[in-house]
Amino acid sequence: MRILYVDLNPESIPGRTDEVLRNRGHMLLYVSTCCDALEIIRTEDFDAVVITQDSLEVFDLIAKAQAIRGELPVFVTDDWSISELPLALEWCGGLQEAGNHLHV
Repeated sequence: MRILYVDLNPESIPGRTDEVLRNRGHMLLYVSTCCDALEIIRTEDFDAVVITQDSLEVFDLIAKAQAIRGELPVFVTDDWSISELPLALEWCGGLQEAGNHLHV
């Protein structure tokens, strides 16, 4: 799964969440600002967005990301344990795969 990993905390050190995701085979592209995240969402294709900072800035980023690509799943890691986030991402990936096989 290709994931846009948005870390809005400039002082953070990559932690267990991104390590767990990489170890599960996910490809991560890191950005550290909302502007960078939105520009990349406009120009590149991702399966999900993971945001590591829980702040008011996040709500605006989520709203704008959904306006650009409404089908894009967005997760805020402060609300997920390390074991729950990869499971949720895999679940979303399964839904996307199933949608690719549905033809009407």
